[in-house]
Amino acid sequence: MKNLITLIMIVSLWLSGGAFAQNKPGSEPEKKAHEEFQTLLKQADKNKDGKLSKDEYLATCKDDKKTCEDKFKAIDENGDGYITEEEYVKSMGPMKM
Repeated sequence: MKNLITLIMIVSLWLSGGAFAQNKPGSEPEKKAHEEFQTLLKQADKNKDGKLSKDEYLATCKDDKKTCEDKFKAIDENGDGYITEEEYVKSMGPMKM
């Protein structure tokens, strides 16, 4: 249930885009995004490498597989197959899809 609530919060923020539009270094929205990423890592980062692989992310995503894969691709800015904290925090700004 906790995973579902966290995922719903993340997806809601991600879809709204504007919620973090004014992220400035050290701002409250940015701090919150960092905290959310750390929560995701605790839940999904099985190998404890500090980033989320596609498989780790998909294991937490409750949407259909295609939607989850699309979200992963959108967040994984450099396309290396992992979501880093920096990419996650950036994704909380206006979506560039």
